[in-house]
Amino acid sequence: MNHLSSAKESYRVLIIIVFIFASLLRFSLALVNDESNDDHVEVIKVIRDEGRLPIKEDCRECFHAKFYHASVAGLLKIFSITDEMLVVKIAQVVNALAGILTLWIVYLFLKERGLNPKVELISFAFIALNPKLIGINAQATNDSFAILFSTAALYNLDKYFTYNRVVLFWWAVVYAVLAAITKATTLTLSAGIFLILFIKCFVTPAIEIKIRRQLFILIIGFSVIWLSIVPAIGQYWTNYQRYGSPITIDLTATALPDLWKEKIYYRPGVTSFTNTYLTFRFIDLFKHPTIQTNSADNYPAHRTSFWTQLYGRMHFVHFDFWPPSWQTTDPFVLNVGRLIFLLALWPTLLLLKGMGAELSLLIRAIKNKRFNYFKDTNSWGHFMIIALSLLSVIIFSMKYKDFSSMKVIYVFPAILAFLDFFIKGCESAYSKKQLAKICDGTFVALFVLYFIDISSLIMQLFNATPRL
Repeated sequence: MNHLSSAKESYRVLIIIVFIFASLLRFSLALVNDESNDDHVEVIKVIRDEGRLPIKEDCRECFHAKFYHASVAGLLKIFSITDEMLVVKIAQVVNALAGILTLWIVYLFLKERGLNPKVELISFAFIALNPKLIGINAQATNDSFAILFSTAALYNLDKYFTYNRVVLFWWAVVYAVLAAITKATTLTLSAGIFLILFIKCFVTPAIEIKIRRQLFILIIGFSVIWLSIVPAIGQYWTNYQRYGSPITIDLTATALPDLWKEKIYYRPGVTSFTNTYLTFRFIDLFKHPTIQTNSADNYPAHRTSFWTQLYGRMHFVHFDFWPPSWQTTDPFVLNVGRLIFLLALWPTLLLLKGMGAELSLLIRAIKNKRFNYFKDTNSWGHFMIIALSLLSVIIFSMKYKDFSSMKVIYVFPAILAFLDFFIKGCESAYSKKQLAKICDGTFVALFVLYFIDISSLIMQLFNATPRL
């Protein structure tokens, strides 16, 4: 017993070390970085200088919901900050803090599950050291706020279903609303929460009238609160009145892609349904470990493969080849990317194994009408959140075709849901002695390569960027 307790304490210390290390990486990158995927600082300046929420025509990124921009603008206003470089740094440090808060929620989520200590450590490190998540936490965009609030919403929703404490549900609502007025990609989370509540209410036996009544009240309350705040504050109603759609972006919609025949739009991107959504071009990815170009021509074949794009963007911070100062052709860094892609196949398989097992349980529960399944576990809800998130990105990319529409950060708000199934896959692997050894070696090597990837970017920017 003492040996087991000692082992748990040792792993808990390692988690704390990873937490501190991951936090330092976020702050370091935020302080040396000067560029983001898109110019959200322009939105912040309009709010700071003019005291209003800009509309789509005011600037390129002004179509976004603006809770993040308004928050940073308010901070700049309070401290009378006008220096251009300092504005960027503060906007990025705020996101680094949001990223650290997200890691804290992930830590609580794992701690409360009573996992095998090694699985808990690996699961936390897999999120904390993820290069793409660190990268986006160091950019002045609204993504880090969207990820933070969505993660907090899903965490509190899970706790409500576990402990039946209604106050936890209302906290989930608060965070879902904040996410929705931060970025439109989080609307799938709100839809997921509504559907989960509806299904829970539907499958609860009529004899449990008190629980059904509570769920019905929560559905009504969530709907009223959400509709009273999000359309107005998120500017979705304004967009609908002005442009005929609650969600607007800076791309032009096209017809749906053909099933087989490839057609080129903008910067490919989506060319046909089969070519884009039914492929995983790992060989080409290994040959070309970055997007290489953001132009319409001379791009690698994997740029038109949806799943390859998500995979590449997920694991290698240099893969996107954007923003310009993040680009590299350093052979050493590119080889690091190749090794990352090779090793990352293992956690990807574990994630898919966990999702496949849950899908099998879900299908059997529906087929055999075992509705207790929907009451006794939260995993089916996580599966629904993931499905909605991926579906929204697929539809978005089909509508706009440009390769920039296939971004993994659009599904990062569902990070806790993905983590649930990754944990299940890890637990299954660690229950087998030989697979446990593969896990140990693969994850240690992968995390070291993650660190090299991020640290090389930090040094690259440190050596190239003027500092305060």
